[in-house]
Amino acid sequence: MLITRETDYALRILSILALGQQFTAGELCEQELVPRQFGYKILKKLDRGGLIEITRGKNGGCRLACDLEETTLYHLMRVIGEDIRISACMIPDYECRRRDNRGGCCTMNQKFVSLQKSLNQELKRCTLSELVRQTSPDSR
Repeated sequence: MLITRETDYALRILSILALGQQFTAGELCEQELVPRQFGYKILKKLDRGGLIEITRGKNGGCRLACDLEETTLYHLMRVIGEDIRISACMIPDYECRRRDNRGGCCTMNQKFVSLQKSLNQELKRCTLSELVRQTSPDSR
């Protein structure tokens, strides 16, 4: 699955933070129905990746730290740590008997590489603002 539950939850969290307010981790998890422990793990990744800012203390919370118009789905997936390769044979050290039996050439791998380039381009074109934009029930 390309969009994992973790990426889905990260998008949900970012959609709330896109409102421009500061929220506690608990509020974010409650509003978006994200299991609390999983939510904390995601928030740490988003903070390390520079997408959000976490402030500790009495008046602490989470705040958006990136421009969602400039941040892509590809970037978010990398921050979360997703493996977005469409086939294991694209891993540099992958041992492929089929390729080895054909003198190092595999038409499947060549096609996968082409598909991966196209997929990466699309993921890099899709901004987070397109995904998390708040819509009212009337605009659907």
